[in-house]
Amino acid sequence: MPRHITVYFNQLGRRSNRKPTSFDPEMYSFLTYCRIEKPYVREFLSEFISTFILMVIGESAMVHLVLKGVKDVFAAVFCWGIAIMLGLLTGASNSGGHINPIVTTGFASVGRFPWTKVPHYLLGQYLGSFTACALVYANNRPLLNHFDGGNRTILGPNGTGILWTTFPDPNVPIGVCVLDTVICSGLLMFGILVIIDKDNGGVPNYLHSYLIGLLVIAICWGVGSNCMAGINPARDFPPRVFATLIGYEDALSYRNFWWIPMFVSHIGGTVGCYLYELTIGVHKPIKMAPLAEITELKEYSAEQHTR
Repeated sequence: MPRHITVYFNQLGRRSNRKPTSFDPEMYSFLTYCRIEKPYVREFLSEFISTFILMVIGESAMVHLVLKGVKDVFAAVFCWGIAIMLGLLTGASNSGGHINPIVTTGFASVGRFPWTKVPHYLLGQYLGSFTACALVYANNRPLLNHFDGGNRTILGPNGTGILWTTFPDPNVPIGVCVLDTVICSGLLMFGILVIIDKDNGGVPNYLHSYLIGLLVIAICWGVGSNCMAGINPARDFPPRVFATLIGYEDALSYRNFWWIPMFVSHIGGTVGCYLYELTIGVHKPIKMAPLAEITELKEYSAEQHTR
């Protein structure tokens, strides 16, 4: 047998005990040169690609809903839930998979996340969302032109505004939209903390993304009828800006609504975080260390004191 084939099979045998899904630096050594060492760059990239995946799947579901005449709103909501699950799983190891600015600022507001990391997390989320919109538009532009004849409008028989971002029901006052956004975003953050707090329910880490996806489905389907549940500024504002750039003249000015999902959602998310901490978090039983550990610690302290 030729020597290079023998070497190959020997290497293959040495690798046989490795998990098939693990990265093998020996076989793909060129990829090691692509590794980013700076943590904040890795976190930015993780949030970028996680949010990108969320938006590509979610916005494509809206294309199916609006342009193909399939009026099954729950199917679109369910696709958003699946997109959230995949986005969370994508970013779990490198950045925690926030994929939502109110998650980042909400965690920071109650001391669960450092404020110093907030800027590059938010930047990755917003840029990932905007890039995803550009890809969805490039992929579905012929369908969009066929549907509206190139006349980009928010509402009406050929209105396609909801394809990109959230808009309120014409019959709902702006004040109610503010309240609705606070409720929806507050429920989101309260529910997320219920799921991820190990000292509360003890939900395994591998279930977090699935339960959060189901939580978002419940909020959007159950509470989001007034203004489409604007609970993610990264899902709302970059697509709104992109829609303006491709011809939706009133995407930003429609009923002066844009600032509600952009800013009020942060207020609601922070309220939800503090509501959890004040009603559940600070009241959890304090876990005492085992008596043997306490005794050992006292003996160690006494020994250090006598030296």
